[in-house]
Amino acid sequence: MNFPEFLVRYQGTALTAQDISQYEEASFSFYHDTQIIREPYIHFTLQIEVGEAYQYFQDVISIWPEASFFRFMVWLLSREFNQTPSFNFRKFDNDWYVFRRLPISELIFIPNTNGMSSFFTEDIDVMDLNEFFIYSQERWRQVVENVDPQPISALTWYMAPIFCHLPEARFTSFTLPLSHPNCGVPRFCFGKVYKQSDAYLIPLSISIDRAILSPHFVIDRIQDILSNPFSTPNV
Repeated sequence: MNFPEFLVRYQGTALTAQDISQYEEASFSFYHDTQIIREPYIHFTLQIEVGEAYQYFQDVISIWPEASFFRFMVWLLSREFNQTPSFNFRKFDNDWYVFRRLPISELIFIPNTNGMSSFFTEDIDVMDLNEFFIYSQERWRQVVENVDPQPISALTWYMAPIFCHLPEARFTSFTLPLSHPNCGVPRFCFGKVYKQSDAYLIPLSISIDRAILSPHFVIDRIQDILSNPFSTPNV
């Protein structure tokens, strides 16, 4: 798939001065000027409170076929991020674009190995939660059994937001060891849910391009979504 085809498939358009603020325009230039900034990405790890979402998952959703709390969070966040343009800004050949239907990447560990692999989901915004559980589990099975039928273009690898899960890890610092170009892709890695006093928490490693996203904005959006999952349609 070439870039014009990628733009059509995922509804991408070039950003113009009319689409962004003066601050955003200055950020694009500053944080991606290699004479000033070596690495535009910032990396940080939080212990996010997920009590409302986790309790709802345990009480209502956990009995559904193929249900997992990680996928519940991915579904909630992906649908919300699709409605927020800055999460979908991408840089390609020194130009910036905004996409409306980007796929997502789930990064998974392969059982009984030290390896990791990933698969991609398109059109998550039109899937209800149960459909996403079933689809994601089937894609996971195909990857584990090495019968993955889905060819992936290099552009998809470069552009899709990444969601990773370390289900047994309770970490205080973690950065995904992936070599993506500095194109604006956000990366999220979740650990293991644990209880502290009366709160349910989960480690969350975040990597974002500072040119397009601020840590405060990202943290507030994630916390709002996971604190109030009922605001998302079809939950």
